[in-house]
Amino acid sequence: MFVRSLVCARSTWTRLVAFSLLAVPSGCLGERGGAPLAESLPIQRQGTEQAYATTREDVPLPLGKLLGHAPPDVEALLGEPVSKGFVKKTCVRFAPERTFFRCEFASQTYADKTGTFNSVSIDYEDGLSSRVAFHGLPGAGPLSWQQALEIVGLELPNPPRTSKPADDVVLWRWYNGAARLLIHERQFRVEISIVEDDRKRAKIDVILNHPLSPEQEAKSIEVQRAGPGTGEFKPPPPITPPSRSGD
Repeated sequence: MFVRSLVCARSTWTRLVAFSLLAVPSGCLGERGGAPLAESLPIQRQGTEQAYATTREDVPLPLGKLLGHAPPDVEALLGEPVSKGFVKKTCVRFAPERTFFRCEFASQTYADKTGTFNSVSIDYEDGLSSRVAFHGLPGAGPLSWQQALEIVGLELPNPPRTSKPADDVVLWRWYNGAARLLIHERQFRVEISIVEDDRKRAKIDVILNHPLSPEQEAKSIEVQRAGPGTGEFKPPPPITPPSRSGD
């Protein structure tokens, strides 16, 4: 089996752990918050002349070869995992609202055989890669979001929303409407973070955020907190979605 279990560590709100929150798998961080509705609206193919994002193949690890593929295809490029994996039974999307649904989720971390990044993390959703995270970027000195995108061969048509989760952390985010990124005809959002302007502590995330299919909508669930102050979540028993007129 290509995954081994790993428990997501609890986080405390200190400046040092602020970066840990940025570095955990998206299934851990993404469940703590969401995007403004207008930013996470799905890409509209018609009625707009705005350009789409572009990806390049002349980089060490092209996005199109890492996303939307089964584990054997990904591991042909990255090799065997270098650490224990993380598995769970739910996934989350923000297209347009935060929605949890039942799925087979797994996350693995790999060494970068090209020597470009410190490591590469891949999330799998129902057997296909749905997120790639590049940890530790090449070069020295301060990092701009334009330089980070160039390293992974990605060009986005809009500037990001910039925030500072902690004094020494900068986070750049593009949700669907700003990223306008389609890979294998599926929509993705993008996040870049850096701590203390140290490229070795920078991370680039490209995360599947495609609207749910009817089958996935039928598996949607409500998520409740496990207990006061725990910061953990647990799904309730399965629920039956309400019927829709015309179905």
